[in-house]
Amino acid sequence: MTWAVLPDDKYTRAVIELLTEPAKPSGSERVMAVVGGALLEEAVDRTLRERLIDHPAVIKNLLEPDRPLGNIAPQIDLLYLLGAFDNRTRGALKGIARVRNFFAHRTDASFDSLDKDFTDAMKRLVLYEGRTHYPHHLFWTR
Repeated sequence: MTWAVLPDDKYTRAVIELLTEPAKPSGSERVMAVVGGALLEEAVDRTLRERLIDHPAVIKNLLEPDRPLGNIAPQIDLLYLLGAFDNRTRGALKGIARVRNFFAHRTDASFDSLDKDFTDAMKRLVLYEGRTHYPHHLFWTR
């Protein structure tokens, strides 16, 4: 598995916001969930587009909003089928997307929520299990 490398300044700013905003006294769990979800969506979209041949009209027809692959869930599934990551990672990515949607669409969202959809999504976030170190994005193998 290769970790995404996001070279643009906008990604750096988003990661800094993701890490610092929730730590502020007035910090928002929603910012963490929605910005984290946005980072995932951009990484998935970019990874998928880089695996496809350069045919802008067909790509637009498939990947734009309201198109067959216009949201993150089928994009994650397609990347899984293309061998971009394993099924365990697929489940975790879908879990992050569901957490993001929970916070984006619920005014009462909280990481303390006992909502079944939310707790089921959080149970998918298991990539840390069995690990003692953060994997190096170039040299880590399972």
